Amino acid sequence: MYAAQSVLAAILELERGGDGTFLDCAMIDAAATLTAAPAALALSGYSMPRRMGSESDLFVPSRVFETADGEYVHVVAISPSHWRAICRAIGHDDWLTDQRFATNQARLEHRDFIHSAIAEAIRGRTASDWCELIPKEGGFCARVREIEEAWADPLVRGRGRLVDIPGLEFPVPVPSLAHTELAAVRGPLLGEHNPALVEPAAEVPSGVYD
Repeated sequence: MYAAQSVLAAILELERGGDGTFLDCAMIDAAATLTAAPAALALSGYSMPRRMGSESDLFVPSRVFETADGEYVHVVAISPSHWRAICRAIGHDDWLTDQRFATNQARLEHRDFIHSAIAEAIRGRTASDWCELIPKEGGFCARVREIEEAWADPLVRGRGRLVDIPGLEFPVPVPSLAHTELAAVRGPLLGEHNPALVEPAAEVPSGVYD
């Protein structure tokens, strides 16, 4: 992906009158690019991202919580309206006027208390309940799904991210390529074409080994 983006940028520069260029796409460059956002936070001194599981060093609340039916949901508040929505949905309207939680920065300072209280509330209803209640109020809440469940979502197939290939017993995930239709043809199975690559043995004249 990093190399493809580099090629596209070089082509665009060429089309705008620039010269051709040599692209040096090292693996360390790609890895560094994927962490550019947290790097900017750390190098600027704004925050120091650390291992926090599903939590965020930028927003509170932001965490995965277990629900009454043993499922998990991810709840996050990025804006003040999201925070108000979560408060209303979990029955903590009193938090709306509590100065300890008036801003996201203040909530970051009370991370453990907020997440603990939300966890207790979330355990009182099912995942489907919360995925209806919180968004209805204007907040963010999504159920955490296993990979095979997520890829079974009809929306994924509807968007063309899954194709059925004759000869395979399972659908195949495909990349998102705009305005491109991929040929739904499977590759050869292991050893499938070996017989065609072996030349027939030459006939031995009769009597040679008599």
